[in-house]
Amino acid sequence: MVNKGRQLIVALLVLGVLVVAALLLWRDPFAKRSRTDYSALFPFRPDGSIDRIVVTNKEGSITAEKRNSIWWITEPRELLADEGRLKAAATALEIMAVVDTASQKPERQPEYGFTKAGPERIEVKAFTGGKEVLNFTAGKRTPDGQGTFIMLAKDPNTVYVTSSALPPLLGSGMLDWRSKLVLNFPPDAIVRVRMENGKDTLDLVKESDERWRKQDDPTWYADDIRFGQVLGALSRLSWLEIVDEPVAAVDYGFNTPQARITATAGGKDHVLVFGKDVEGAGGNCWLKIEGDPKVYQVKKALLDRFIRDSEFYKGESPPADQEPPKKEN
Repeated sequence: MVNKGRQLIVALLVLGVLVVAALLLWRDPFAKRSRTDYSALFPFRPDGSIDRIVVTNKEGSITAEKRNSIWWITEPRELLADEGRLKAAATALEIMAVVDTASQKPERQPEYGFTKAGPERIEVKAFTGGKEVLNFTAGKRTPDGQGTFIMLAKDPNTVYVTSSALPPLLGSGMLDWRSKLVLNFPPDAIVRVRMENGKDTLDLVKESDERWRKQDDPTWYADDIRFGQVLGALSRLSWLEIVDEPVAAVDYGFNTPQARITATAGGKDHVLVFGKDVEGAGGNCWLKIEGDPKVYQVKKALLDRFIRDSEFYKGESPPADQEPPKKEN
């Protein structure tokens, strides 16, 4: 009985030790852990404060700056920038924060995408009012895809983890950074549209009540929805590919165009000439704007809107008592 009692006591003591050890090792998964404060690594960057970005990646070096709230590419040459992309990039840099340290061993840096001239490596500088506020090198995205590994210019031996996924915004070249807009004005700024496609011509003007009718037929009115899609396509016309310096010997089909569209807006005629289909690029066709030396590739679906018969766009004529009064000569 004495031996059994001692065994029971020993067992209880062992159990007690295990319970205490478990309690010491166990951590409430919902308890807040103390974290390193990295806020001092970057200066405060208010919303909308970054006005210049310099990026060097596998595509080359590119500089963009904001002028009177509009983003422009300034290097390697001056071009209007894609407003949405540049705003998103600037916002990501303004809210970016370091949330962790990944490594302090220089020999491990290639694992995080910092190989010299490596495809993931992106050198970034950002400025506010001429003052540099960010200077770092970005590498790979974190495994969860939510952040990015970076190295600061002032601390090149430490790999940090940020809260922003930067490569999708900063890893592309000038073609993605530049504006894709060929024309850009509000649809309600258009007052006349003339569509010629070789077999039919539709010349429409906007009435004072915002309805559209044929220039030479006061009883023919356009369908608001169908013709409204034409106005929307014209007002924010964008390109897929661009030829900044077209070669004269290349035949783009502009001498025998598939369609010729004249949109009058802001007191100016914008003349679009649709050439032939692009060889080897299914679904695209060539386009030029008279007075603009560049040549564009656009979706063939855009051209399809302008080669339909006039009757496709005809709507119901308003009742006689609702027709606008005829203008006196």
